Amino acid sequence: MSTTDVSNNNNAETQPTTLIEAEVALDIEQIVQGEVQRAVQEVIETQHQQPLQERPLAIVLSSESNGLNSEDGNNGRPPGESDGKICGLSRIAFFIVLFAAVVTAIAVGIAAPSFVGDEASLPVVTVAPNMSRTMAPSNASTTLLLNLLYPSKTVEDLSPAQFNATLWVVDEDSFEWNEPNELLERHALATFYFATGNTNTTPEWLASDISHCEWEFVSCNENGSVLSLQLEFKGLQGSLPAEIGRLSSLEELLLPGNRLNGQLPTELYSLTMLTWLNIGGNMLSGSLDNIGQLTRLRGLLCDGNRFQSIPNEMAKLQFLEVLKFIGSGLNSTIPANLPSSLTSLNLANNKLQGSIPFLSALSNLQDLTLSYNNLSGQIPPTGEMTALTWMLLTDNRLDGSLNSEFGNMVRLEYFNAANNLLNASIPSEVFGISTLTSLRLENNLLSGPLPTDMSTLRRLRFLYLNKNRLSGPIPESIGNSMVGLSSLELGYNQFTSTLPSELSKLNLRMFDVRENLLTGSVPASFNRWSLIRAAYFYSNNFTGGLENLFCDGRNSARIVEADCELTCTCCTGCK
Repeated sequence: MSTTDVSNNNNAETQPTTLIEAEVALDIEQIVQGEVQRAVQEVIETQHQQPLQERPLAIVLSSESNGLNSEDGNNGRPPGESDGKICGLSRIAFFIVLFAAVVTAIAVGIAAPSFVGDEASLPVVTVAPNMSRTMAPSNASTTLLLNLLYPSKTVEDLSPAQFNATLWVVDEDSFEWNEPNELLERHALATFYFATGNTNTTPEWLASDISHCEWEFVSCNENGSVLSLQLEFKGLQGSLPAEIGRLSSLEELLLPGNRLNGQLPTELYSLTMLTWLNIGGNMLSGSLDNIGQLTRLRGLLCDGNRFQSIPNEMAKLQFLEVLKFIGSGLNSTIPANLPSSLTSLNLANNKLQGSIPFLSALSNLQDLTLSYNNLSGQIPPTGEMTALTWMLLTDNRLDGSLNSEFGNMVRLEYFNAANNLLNASIPSEVFGISTLTSLRLENNLLSGPLPTDMSTLRRLRFLYLNKNRLSGPIPESIGNSMVGLSSLELGYNQFTSTLPSELSKLNLRMFDVRENLLTGSVPASFNRWSLIRAAYFYSNNFTGGLENLFCDGRNSARIVEADCELTCTCCTGCK
């Protein structure tokens, strides 16, 4: 709505001097050269010479606008009471000239607000750089500010958050800002507050008497521009407003653990300084097809939302280090062109399909988690992934064999590919990774014997190979080398021969060899396991008993299960 329209609609009984006519009295060159203050004085002198009822911009908002009424432009004050001055001028006059300056700039093509796209888009606002103010309540001020921020909208088009933020800036905010950008950022933050908070569960962080740089959850740079907005687990709800795009210097937007919903506003993608975006633990949806515009992004955390796919635009984020979509409803495939800068990739607990793309290009990757999806095919070559320390592929439909290039992952500490369809034998290179602390391959179709020499795995604490088709003897080197081993699970396989007594050198908490083809007696030296909590021996061909191993109080075993034929008065179950 134009200013002329507003004047005509609200003061139809008079024929006021329009804003354009008042603006013509100003010398355009003065505004262009920044000599706004003298121009202000000229307009104010002209304004005060007019009868009050003929002042065109003392506009009355309807009773629908929170019941405000200020026909005399003095906000209900007694005649003569000051409304505050800016350089000797009234606050209302400031907004008249502010808006006139913008309209003049439009006329000469200097500072034209642009309104492109759908109704949710925001105009580009340029304010005369040498103006400052302290605003007092004024309906005219409210209308002028609304026209400045939303020139292509009527009041009816605005969301409650947009309108309430404008009223807050005009009627409640008493802070004296010095730069126009402070006004724009202050209004943007207020809109964010009213759009996502102002409930019983959200903290009140708007403060009218201090700089927004001193507000809780807000951080600024030395120039007073907002750098960071951190509202983790604050009970926010609703949708992110388009005004977030006016925080043009924003580097960190951290909003995890709230109840935000809807789609991300397109204006967010104009925040080209953004390096960290954490929106995890919300209910956001839609696409992220414009994410490639955030070229400085280093961290993108979208856990627990309702996105459906990872866009190919990710390839443009050449500085991206952390990408997380845990439990976000993804039901597409993994893009093949993820940025090589990634150090952490976590796509667990989705419905991802297809094969795992070629991984060797991700040579900087340290943490790879693709668990709990519907991924299929073979694990791709990993020869170049020498920085990887964490690889979780559990609960998919991966098949084929483990490739020998696993041995090149010289920093790998945790490898979990349990609950898949992996087959063939385990390459000896896997048992040659000296940095491994946890190796989990249970519930697959792996077969063949274990290597005799497993002495490289000295740091291993957890070895889970149960529920496969492994055969042959249990290597003695497990007991001789894996001095830190805490859990050894070899149940539900086809291991043969006897239990090696060397296993007694370990200080196990969990031991499982049930459902195998083992024979002989259980070594008496197993009573050295002082920390054992659970031990399973049943469904083998053992002889003798366990009475002197677990029933004499030397250890703290809580669960001991064996064949019923074995003597064991302290066993908790037999089969």
